Amino acid sequence: MNLEKPIIQSPDQIAARKEDIRINVERAYEKFLPQSFKEDPGAYFNEYGKQVKSGIEKTYNEKGQIIDNPDSVKDFPVWTDSENNKLVPVCKRVNLERGEIKKSKNPFYEYKILELLQELNLPAAKPIAKVKQNETFFIVMEKISGLRWNEVNTLKKDEFGFSEEDLKNLKVQINEEMERLKEIFSKAGIIRQPVTELGLSAWEMKDMVFDVDLKTKKLLKITPTDWEMTIVNNI
Repeated sequence: MNLEKPIIQSPDQIAARKEDIRINVERAYEKFLPQSFKEDPGAYFNEYGKQVKSGIEKTYNEKGQIIDNPDSVKDFPVWTDSENNKLVPVCKRVNLERGEIKKSKNPFYEYKILELLQELNLPAAKPIAKVKQNETFFIVMEKISGLRWNEVNTLKKDEFGFSEEDLKNLKVQINEEMERLKEIFSKAGIIRQPVTELGLSAWEMKDMVFDVDLKTKKLLKITPTDWEMTIVNNI
């Protein structure tokens, strides 16, 4: 027989535990947040989030710190408000050891970049909310309309009819547009730094979302993602 006394938490202890969850929501999105997300963002992330990046292997630096985690970005189910307006959110678990987040010691550094890009009217996901749960941090953004790089090959399906040559031409268009955007962002003082640990350029197709005209097979626009390596100059 277990004679241990049950642990009974006082109202003050329960309140203290709840205070470990802090959610700051942009005013336009307050009405969309599900109660289950507000009560436990981490559990919601694990249970309802659908992994965006392919793969399961984490990448580490020489110090054993995670520099890339495929499980860190997830699509959330569609959120609906009381008037049946819909919001498609994406959530990112912040890596505190990565890029400018680590240097600035600001877990919401990337969120600040997203806010700045909105002010400058530059293409980026719209920020929805920033979340602290104990020592874990999340940022929630609107899902960008278009195809992610790991979805581009779906264009070869019969209903779209893209050939290998069509995809090759699309990649040329993407590279040209990335160069154009790189210049625009640089002039605005927004510098995307390369991921030196992975030997990656600051402007990689894998970090873009593509809006493609399926009839003409032409690129309409690209929207960059992943801003934790970004620095801001002249602002």
